[in-house]
Amino acid sequence: MRCKNCGTENDDKRYICENCGSPLYDEEDFNTPEPEQQARSYDTVNSNSPTNSTLPPTDSNNHSNNENKLAEKKSIIVIAILVVLLVAIIASVAVVASTKSKNETSSSSTSSTSQTLSTKQSTTKERTTERTTEKETTTESTTTTTTTTKQQNWSIKLVSHGGGTVDGSGSYKDGDNVTITATPDDGYEFDGWYSNGTKISSTMRYSFTAAEDVSISAVFSPVSTTEAPTIEDMDGGMD
Repeated sequence: MRCKNCGTENDDKRYICENCGSPLYDEEDFNTPEPEQQARSYDTVNSNSPTNSTLPPTDSNNHSNNENKLAEKKSIIVIAILVVLLVAIIASVAVVASTKSKNETSSSSTSSTSQTLSTKQSTTKERTTERTTEKETTTESTTTTTTTTKQQNWSIKLVSHGGGTVDGSGSYKDGDNVTITATPDDGYEFDGWYSNGTKISSTMRYSFTAAEDVSISAVFSPVSTTEAPTIEDMDGGMD
């Protein structure tokens, strides 16, 4: 069947041109004379014929059939166009709905992921803060203990045994240099410094570093009073 619009030959069963989409009609549909023209032709024939005769009934039936076919084809074409449009509309609506659903799903997934990451970051920050606080507390405690140890004061106690005096007892800071002195009285001599029964020095002036509490004793002993014999004593003995 040839298209009247573009001239493309189509299958006889098609109602729409496969090239331009125009409705297709039979050649005979367009070549069929109008009823008035048929009547005039019949009148002309009858006037020229020697005898009057009626129109052949077959021509009238053919014309009616052609009109019915044309109407049916038009109806089918209209219905086909409407069906195509309806299918296109349904497909467009489905595509739009699918795209919207994907976007909503993607947005929901992104929001959920962001919330999860935010929660993890918050938890990590809290743990880091707790660990940092614990470390700071431990450091402060250690520093305080060390400082207290460095500022420790040591007691140096001196005791005199016998005849004499001692100097240098008191409280000293850790690491201070301590110097103690012993001064014997008349008739006594310095024997030495003793700590826990052990002699630690025999000099009257003794120095050491303060590192603990100590008690030190200074021991003095009397000077010997035995005198050597004189010449007079020796003479008297000879008499």
